[in-house]
Amino acid sequence: MNKTKLAICMKDLEYQERFVNCFMNHYNHQYELHVFSGQDSLQNIHPMEYAVIITGEYSTEELTNFVESGQILLNLTENFEEKKDTLEENIVYTEKYQEVYKIAELVEYLVAEQSTIPGKVSKATYECIGVYSLTQEMYQIPFSVLLGKTLGEHQKVLVLDLQNYSGLGIAAEGMATMGLEDMLSAVTTGNHSRSRILECIRHEPTWDYVCSVQNNQCLAEGTDTLYEALIDLLVQELGYQKIIINFGSMFLGQLELMAQCQKLYLLCGKEAGGAWREENFRQETSRQGKEELVQRMRRIEIPSNSNREASWSSLAEKWSWGPLGEMLREEAERGKIRGATM
Repeated sequence: MNKTKLAICMKDLEYQERFVNCFMNHYNHQYELHVFSGQDSLQNIHPMEYAVIITGEYSTEELTNFVESGQILLNLTENFEEKKDTLEENIVYTEKYQEVYKIAELVEYLVAEQSTIPGKVSKATYECIGVYSLTQEMYQIPFSVLLGKTLGEHQKVLVLDLQNYSGLGIAAEGMATMGLEDMLSAVTTGNHSRSRILECIRHEPTWDYVCSVQNNQCLAEGTDTLYEALIDLLVQELGYQKIIINFGSMFLGQLELMAQCQKLYLLCGKEAGGAWREENFRQETSRQGKEELVQRMRRIEIPSNSNREASWSSLAEKWSWGPLGEMLREEAERGKIRGATM
């Protein structure tokens, strides 16, 4: 995955070191951070090589060269209350001492607002991957997460969770609660901006996800056309290359959306249970003239889980170091996933 280049130069070197360590510990998969020891060394760079220059304590006059070049400067300041209403071209002020994830979200917003986004891809180059199960529904989220983590080592990945009560939508304390409902509303009304989109997205080390719905009834009200429009918007605005769709309860046009996926995983258990559900699914796809959909599905046997109380995140981590994770890593390296029939 192409990384976005950022530059950082501050007078407070102790804070700068702590900030760089924390920032890169969480976002090294997404950003390439170049650290400069002082204003003189910063002056020797070509400013447009960097999407954003993160500064602190420097005045506008000291950074005139970069402002005149049109480069975006993010100034972390202790005097944010005094600066927040200051209007200076290409300079954005934010609070110096705040959670790093909030600064990272602001950086992503500023990058997205640029006329060109490093790593941005055209619609023709992204790929949708479906995850579904008729007998192992509770394991769809940990598998989707494992798939996102694995593919995210190489490309920009988003998980779109359409499964009701999946557990992925539980927001961490202090995080925004905007999510899929807001995204669908924005698509429907056409009233959206990159900043609003980014408020609905959370970031993990190698993958992103749209915050799941708060009201699960909204999922049944969606359609394939609406979800396709949402995916198009996310790809065009934020440059995702892989969209992992975690399918849940039936909605209007669900089989049509599945058919848009280049790859489909069907999760199964070790025991040969639920054959009647697979047969019912096969009959329905045949009735709708979508036999090819069944033929393209890749069956994945989910490992036995003795700890029924394990969280989706702990399961994804456990599987990552087992045969399932090894298989996905090998397929990611090859850049393709072999097809198999049900």
